[in-house]
Amino acid sequence: IEGRLVKADGSAYKDKDAITLTHNGLMHLFERIEYKFYDSVVESVYFPGIATTILGMIKYPNDFQHSKAMNQLWLKDNTSTADLVNSSGFLARQQYIIQKPTTKGKFEFSILLRHIFGFCEDYDKVFYGLKHELYMLRACDDNAIFRAAGVAAGKVNITRISLMMRRATPSIVADLELTTIIKSQETLNMGFRSRFLNKINVDQNTSIDWDLGVRTTEKPRYILAGFQTNKE
Repeated sequence: IEGRLVKADGSAYKDKDAITLTHNGLMHLFERIEYKFYDSVVESVYFPGIATTILGMIKYPNDFQHSKAMNQLWLKDNTSTADLVNSSGFLARQQYIIQKPTTKGKFEFSILLRHIFGFCEDYDKVFYGLKHELYMLRACDDNAIFRAAGVAAGKVNITRISLMMRRATPSIVADLELTTIIKSQETLNMGFRSRFLNKINVDQNTSIDWDLGVRTTEKPRYILAGFQTNKE
């Protein structure tokens, strides 16, 4: 994902401006992301910013953000404010995006599909003759921006999104075997752990009812609950 973080009027921020994308900010740029084969939806993740953040806080070890995390902007904050002095995570993200000798605010990050989809994390077989599609619905706001009070409001312009996939070329013998298997038209079950997120506003009462909306082909395995105050 390539883009640029700029002021609302399109001008660039300065090195001293306490503004950057939030932790796991690229996912917060989208309202829904779907993985498809042709027009058939394999998995759909609503509010991927919240969904991947909650799961990532459990899945990724603490030292992850000191090695591979910058590739996908996974750098947690030490404070709840946009602080260049006391929050090492905020400072690192701000330096990487804003403080640069080239075009300020420009960014380029690579997100593994398994960070978003359970299907891509669980299924590791080769696909043959399928058209892969990635549907990404842009969020209508710029809540992915994290800035200090007094810093001018900004916007995120996405300039390019690329889907990169490995390609396997079988040998002649293997190709003949695969052709025989494909012609048999045998149905293969592809089980995987999909991810579903639902947001609800909790009233000031002691109990709530939550409809999971599980289909007959699904079986709930884990439920993760998160709470936040004074936020969308």
